[in-house]
Amino acid sequence: MRRFIFTIIAIAVVLAVFAETAGRSERDRRAEELSRKADYAYLEARSKIADDNYASAYDLLGYAYNLDSTQSALNSDYGFYTILANTMSREGDSATVERGYRLMLDANESDPEDYYSSVFFANLSERLNHGDIALKVWERLDSLYPKKPDAGFRLANALCATGDTANILRAIGIFDQLERVHGTEVGIVSQKMNAYISIGDTSSTLAALDTLLQVHPRGVNEALFAGDVMMALKRDDDAVKYYNRALEIDSVNGMAYFKLAQYYQIHGDSARYDKEVFNALSQPDLDLNEKVELMRGYVKDLYSDSLQHGRIENLFGVLTDLHPLEPQIRDLFSSYLAVTGDYKRAAEQTEILVDLDPATVENWNRLVTIYLSDNDASKAAGAGERGLKYHGGNATLAFLTGSADIMAGNADSAIARLREAIRMTDKNDREMLSQMQCSLGDAFYRNNEADSAFRYYDMALETDGSNLLAMNNCAYYLACENRDLDRAEQLSYWTVREEPENSTSLDTYAWVMFKQKKFETAKEYIDRALEYDTEPSAELYEHAGDIYFMNLDPDRALEFWKEALKLDPENELLKRKIEQKTYLQK
Repeated sequence: MRRFIFTIIAIAVVLAVFAETAGRSERDRRAEELSRKADYAYLEARSKIADDNYASAYDLLGYAYNLDSTQSALNSDYGFYTILANTMSREGDSATVERGYRLMLDANESDPEDYYSSVFFANLSERLNHGDIALKVWERLDSLYPKKPDAGFRLANALCATGDTANILRAIGIFDQLERVHGTEVGIVSQKMNAYISIGDTSSTLAALDTLLQVHPRGVNEALFAGDVMMALKRDDDAVKYYNRALEIDSVNGMAYFKLAQYYQIHGDSARYDKEVFNALSQPDLDLNEKVELMRGYVKDLYSDSLQHGRIENLFGVLTDLHPLEPQIRDLFSSYLAVTGDYKRAAEQTEILVDLDPATVENWNRLVTIYLSDNDASKAAGAGERGLKYHGGNATLAFLTGSADIMAGNADSAIARLREAIRMTDKNDREMLSQMQCSLGDAFYRNNEADSAFRYYDMALETDGSNLLAMNNCAYYLACENRDLDRAEQLSYWTVREEPENSTSLDTYAWVMFKQKKFETAKEYIDRALEYDTEPSAELYEHAGDIYFMNLDPDRALEFWKEALKLDPENELLKRKIEQKTYLQK
């Protein structure tokens, strides 16, 4: 009987063990299956990252993490892209960012010896204001990899960032050690000097600089560095000595001339500033970005003085000769010429720019705008057509091209182009949308479709009630059509109130008054339009003549009509007014 009971118990134990083993085996298989699926999803995510498809990568990383949350590399990547998705999105929240960061922290702590992942995590920690954690990571890396100078260097910088004097002194010790191992170099010495400066130890700062100069008595970079230090310490006379020492060592060093130019600019010595700018720009070894920065500052200082334009253009000549295929220089030269009103030469430089860099749509937008500013509608439209071959989906370029078509008299083309621009424009950009609708109104009016024109002016004002151009154009064409003059007066008056010195708005209001037979008021406003318009048009002079005639001053009216005819010699109505010496309607 006991044996039977024992046998039953033994069988039960065996069955229990078997069941447990079977259950564990099933769980293991399930875990392995989930892990394989997670691996596959993770590989797909890495592929999406390589293709810059970060949204899909983020979804796949989340899916993989939900399948298997035990893989540190997966967790680190999922944490990072969680941070990225929430810092770039308007709907992102700090709690989710912190959750992503904690995933990365756990992953880093589970694999602390992964050098490159740890460096990435420490850098991210500093950007996310987790300086205390970053410091711990740098300390760990410095301990694990004492022969890697970057770890020690970053640890020292992290210690300095704490602002604690004890930590800064410890950092100086690390810099000393790095200097002993890797030599007295500007990179190490500069950081050590910054540490000394942060605790107010000027004597040690200068001692470190002296050591650097003793080790590198013929070093150009060291001399330039010394000059920068002296400038920072307000010891300007010593600074210029070091800059000149650099030139004594290397007489064609572009950076030395660059530093001297900055020095003389600060001290208001325009003659020497001009000389050193020329010297710096003439040096082939000076970095192009430094040259562009120097030239931009030079232009900014002098462009408003027309007497200096020759000097500026001489320097642009030096630059373009040295760097004929550099878009940055053509860009700056084009901008300078456009600002000074030399549109033809600005267009020449911008044509070169679009040839060098056709992929930048802003270059094409500028080219069309410059031609429009020069009243060359044909070239503006042509430039727009060329640019749209590269950037057919750009609403701004389509808008500018449509505007050029209006000016060129190609109303049908303008209408098609502007409709396309409106279709491509973000509906939330109400200001731009309103401008486009206003231009479409102009195109319809030029196409003798007044009803459509006024419909689009109304749409423009519904989209943006502050669009003064839409108000002005609608008012002007209502006056030309003798339609709804009360509304025309209301719209035009608003533009004059907002811009009392705008000659176009003043001319429109004068014309509305003329159409309402308020001739004295019309004369008051046309006089103001003439006063503020530096380049009166044929249309403005013709309006002035008509208004003066109705104010019983036919001799002055005749003078205005003759001035208008000089600007528009094919105008038959003007010719008849002058011949008959009287006001005539179309």
